[in-house]
Amino acid sequence: MYETRSPVDDRFSFSTKGTFCCAKPSERVTILIVVLSFAFIAVAWYKILFEQLMWYFVNDGTYVGTETARTIGYIYVFSLAFLLAVDIIVIRLVLHGNIYSYSADEKHFSFLSEKAHIRKTDIFYDDVVSVSYDEYYLFGTWLRGYIVYITTRSLGTLRLEYLFNRSIADKTTRNTPFHIIEERVAMITENASIYGR
Repeated sequence: MYETRSPVDDRFSFSTKGTFCCAKPSERVTILIVVLSFAFIAVAWYKILFEQLMWYFVNDGTYVGTETARTIGYIYVFSLAFLLAVDIIVIRLVLHGNIYSYSADEKHFSFLSEKAHIRKTDIFYDDVVSVSYDEYYLFGTWLRGYIVYITTRSLGTLRLEYLFNRSIADKTTRNTPFHIIEERVAMITENASIYGR
């Protein structure tokens, strides 16, 4: 269920807590910088190793043998492989997102993220107007989660770029922590209609 949901005490009153991940605000820019810098370094390194060194050897009158050319090729390939491995690690760290902690009880849902510098935000169910979702894509192609809009009377609209948990097969909105808010708001609305409040 709700990501790393951990029921505290469901026997007497509703209470739960867990974690979820949201995208880093700068994830697209960071990925573009990493990819473009890799391409720039690959071209620059090629020019330095092959064009400049070959030009130097040929114009100096020194014959560039097969072993030297092969060595230069190995240096180029291995240095790019190392750089590519570093770039992949950086991209994976960026795509992991920021971890948020949440807790929920009968009256409110709270979340915070020290890594993303998000202070504790309390959302009281009777203050919620609506919860809606849009699919969240990276560069318009890869579905990564949902953009969650929680509209409240006192806090306005809160926007979170929620990321799917890879271990959960059912990636519907019902398996997000924010479904707790929807359930509780529905219960308040139902009780209000029953008791005429």
